[in-house]
Amino acid sequence: MFLTMAEIKAQVRQELDNPTHDDELTRLALAAERWAANWLNVASLEVLAADTSPPASPVAIPEDVKSALLLHIDAHFARDDMMDGMVEAARNLLWPYRQGLGV
Repeated sequence: MFLTMAEIKAQVRQELDNPTHDDELTRLALAAERWAANWLNVASLEVLAADTSPPASPVAIPEDVKSALLLHIDAHFARDDMMDGMVEAARNLLWPYRQGLGV
């Protein structure tokens, strides 16, 4: 995963030491990564990773991409009337990294 559980839980306002939603949050994080890669037309978000030596763990991706993933997770975790707006905001953050637009 490109996000830590601490980052995810801070976004969705869950206590770090409460494991109640960990499985769901992990599933949502993996789904958000796949959604972002599909939307960006890349095989993996690793193509966006900064070159670091030694490699960062988790892999360091741009902060705006991390923010997009967190918004996507939060939107699907909360499932409220702000969901569509949060997913649209996530797309807007990812837009500069989109591949293959033919421009």
